[in-house]
Amino acid sequence: FMKFLLTCLFIFLISEAGAVPSLTSDANEDGFPDQWYELTDGRVTTLKVDRDYDGRVDYLVKYSKMGKVTYEEYDYNYDGLMDDYYFYDDGRLIRQEIDTNFDEKIDVWVYLFEGIYIEKIEQDSDFDEQIDLVQEYGP
Repeated sequence: FMKFLLTCLFIFLISEAGAVPSLTSDANEDGFPDQWYELTDGRVTTLKVDRDYDGRVDYLVKYSKMGKVTYEEYDYNYDGLMDDYYFYDDGRLIRQEIDTNFDEKIDVWVYLFEGIYIEKIEQDSDFDEQIDLVQEYGP
């Protein structure tokens, strides 16, 4: 109980000072943090996760003041560089951007309607940084 009170007091004091407190977690209990939480006004605003426990962040998610997801990014091939990005509006997925060849440049853009229906896909199929393929889908 005392530990809980001290943690609450610490969070309160830091938030009163205007700083963004951070918390960590060790999900696999190996002695090293693999989840990092940033808090604002007592709410998680950013979560970073090391999903493969190699010491590098390979998942990041940001939350609005209302607790809805606003942004996510993944390192799906675990090379230390993010390659999939998700953009949300009011908690609803509106766009995904993908680096399919892992060269740190987006080459696929997926636009969504209602968070689930694909409206349009744009692609740079030859990786020259120019969109050369567009597929549009009707309602």
